[in-house]
Amino acid sequence: LDDDAEVTVAVALTDPSGALVRVRLGDATVSVPVEPGQTEASARLRLDGLRRWSADDPHLYELHAEVVVGGEVSDTWQQRVGLRTVRAVPGEGLLVNGRPVLLRGACIHHDNGVLGATTLAAAERRRVRILAEQGFNAVRMSHHPASRALLAACDERGVYVIDELTDVWFRHKTAHDLADRFADTWPLDVDAMVAKDRNHACVLMYSTGNEIAETGVAEGVAAAQAIADRLRTADATRLVTAGINPMLTSLAARGRKGPFDGGGHSEQKDPKPQGALTSTGYNLFVSRLGRLMELSTLTRGVGRAVEPVADTLDVLGYNYAVPRYRVDARRHPARVIVGTETMPFDIARNWALVRELPGVVGDFMWTGWDYLGEAGIGVWSHDGDTRFAKPYPYLLAGPGAIDVTGHPGAPMLLARAVWGVADGPEIAVRPVSATGRLAKAPWRGTDAVPGWGWTGCEGQRAEVEVYSAAPTVELLVNGVSVGTRRAGPGHGYRARFVGEWVPGELTAVARDASGHEVARSVARSVRGPVGLVARADRTTLAADGQDAAFVTVELADATGTVELSRDVEVQVEVDGPAELAGLGSADPAPLLPHTGTRTRTWYGRALAVVRTTRDPGQVLVRVSAAGYRDAEVTLTTR
Repeated sequence: LDDDAEVTVAVALTDPSGALVRVRLGDATVSVPVEPGQTEASARLRLDGLRRWSADDPHLYELHAEVVVGGEVSDTWQQRVGLRTVRAVPGEGLLVNGRPVLLRGACIHHDNGVLGATTLAAAERRRVRILAEQGFNAVRMSHHPASRALLAACDERGVYVIDELTDVWFRHKTAHDLADRFADTWPLDVDAMVAKDRNHACVLMYSTGNEIAETGVAEGVAAAQAIADRLRTADATRLVTAGINPMLTSLAARGRKGPFDGGGHSEQKDPKPQGALTSTGYNLFVSRLGRLMELSTLTRGVGRAVEPVADTLDVLGYNYAVPRYRVDARRHPARVIVGTETMPFDIARNWALVRELPGVVGDFMWTGWDYLGEAGIGVWSHDGDTRFAKPYPYLLAGPGAIDVTGHPGAPMLLARAVWGVADGPEIAVRPVSATGRLAKAPWRGTDAVPGWGWTGCEGQRAEVEVYSAAPTVELLVNGVSVGTRRAGPGHGYRARFVGEWVPGELTAVARDASGHEVARSVARSVRGPVGLVARADRTTLAADGQDAAFVTVELADATGTVELSRDVEVQVEVDGPAELAGLGSADPAPLLPHTGTRTRTWYGRALAVVRTTRDPGQVLVRVSAAGYRDAEVTLTTR
């Protein structure tokens, strides 16, 4: 711009109807003159009758800004924004708009299942929608900054976010991670994350990192303080947390020398120090020792090791350290805590502590949505393989409450009962048709599958799990009671029944303390012939090369009951201005790639992702399998 150019920045705030929001002295539009050489302009508005954004009421406004040079508009910018406050208050917890909030949290990884690492806005919207429908009101990025598309979806749906900077600081966790360059790049990464997040109301907290063992030594604490300070300087409207694994921090504090100098750079030629326990090593110990690893966090030494890094944070995030909650509530009553990573099947115990202790503001299970990598850590297999990480062809991790296709599993049913968001008792059944030697995994509490849709299993052992907040649950098979079991808080919200599988109806009846029925649910076996069913989440798409439809493929009868005990190979063809972007199932060890046109169903289900091109028109998606009539879905791209 010329030095003598007259430049102003005009800002307007409108509500969804298009009307200007009212301020103390007129409408919410303001023009700010820009002096020669000035690169920033700011204005402060005092709004009247503001409707504040929250998960319960995700109200968004339109913010429009334009640069005016010599009376003409030279540039414009527009974004939907929500307005809210967030504070962490000792003794009161997490306050959003002055009201206490408890975070029903899901850790989510970087990938979009059968799409791999591709981030499409349609995929992020779908994932956020499903998470919210299942009862989650918060997500924690693990362990990377969120995409803009995911944040926009969380703004619109009303889902809180912990956005995380990184999984690695100066100490390598894997041979090819970015620890060598972190000291040079983290300030730029912090600035970029804040610039991306600043106008998204959903982001409540920034996380400085995940399971960083360096936080147990002085140089690491100094780095934690520096990162937190930069975050607060760039954005003072949000809280700072971190996913602290106290055992890793404690081991570093007890003499495990990390590769640090005062400035945080490596002094060693070998940046991968021998004997340094990382989060991967910790997970391996958990797979062998289970609860002992969690209980070991109770020692005073662990508490002392965590204190320095805790002092750098507004909210202390604990990974796998639930027993510390009561200890910290007693010894550090001013401390505000969030469970940044916990086992999904521990949700009943964890949520009881969240509700009891004012300083504990939420629980984020590992994981809310299943993911690629860490192959098999949460898979109950019938091949006898007890290894922590499983070999080819294992591909999926397995601990997700919701699988990679978006279908909720037994951990999700349990969480819904614990949170009190389930409509009634929810039924899952351990695989009736499974054979072989069972190998359990530490990140999953059961291999039960929702439904009763097995076939050809007459007389075989059937183990039924019913999840309910009610004190007791009665189970009926074809109208005949097979018994009543305790459930609710006192029994982990889970009632178990064992019997023989028979075709027909399985009915769970939840009863209150007086024995009166409060709710019931029914699961049915397959009736009649099973066919291929294809169903798209949306049928009208944007022809912009970025939109996508998610087509669920099922083997189901005429009533919609899915066949659980028989899987087939399906082929998907796309005809028209679109492409098959991903195809697969929730099978943790698939033999067919997600980039092909064929996959095998898993417990009767698969998922195809159809991505648009830039050409409008009709798209026909055809699903076929040997012995079945083809299923078709028609999409329109505009």
